[in-house]
Amino acid sequence: LRSVEIPDTVEEISKEAFSYCVGLEKIVLKNVKEIGEAAFEGCTGLESIEILGKIQTLGPWCFRRCANLHNVRIEGVGFNYDTQRPAPFFDCSNIVSVVVSPKDAFGYPGVMPHSDMKIQDLEVVEGVTNVTLVCGPGLKRLVLPATMEAFSAPVYNNPNLGEIIVSAENPRFAAKDGIL
Repeated sequence: LRSVEIPDTVEEISKEAFSYCVGLEKIVLKNVKEIGEAAFEGCTGLESIEILGKIQTLGPWCFRRCANLHNVRIEGVGFNYDTQRPAPFFDCSNIVSVVVSPKDAFGYPGVMPHSDMKIQDLEVVEGVTNVTLVCGPGLKRLVLPATMEAFSAPVYNNPNLGEIIVSAENPRFAAKDGIL
């Protein structure tokens, strides 16, 4: 199993539905509201995830142990994440590109808590007001929208951070000569 096309009529991916489908490389979910516990756990061939539109719940460990996961894009109305439950992206330390969209997609402690993650490109799109995540020293590019009110991601003293882009309409943040 290399790819799966989830019909727009599907709103839930059940617990362990695709666990350990090691050949699965890319997932695009357009109208899914809920991803169950460990739904894609151990999909070691998985490189890219796009969750678009209606996501409301990411189950515990839903993408745990996806060792080759590099690109994560979550767009839509935002989701609830219970900080008392295990993190959805636990043990996914090779993520290099993250695009977050409304509402506070990675703004829940535990979603991406590890400084050993290799995030190089972090783009926060219009509509997001708050992001909390730990970025390691590999972060090279940071993009913040006009709507960004709070940003809790240590980027200071990062010799690799070469590009910081902040919307000119953002009243709280500005970037000049690579300094936020």
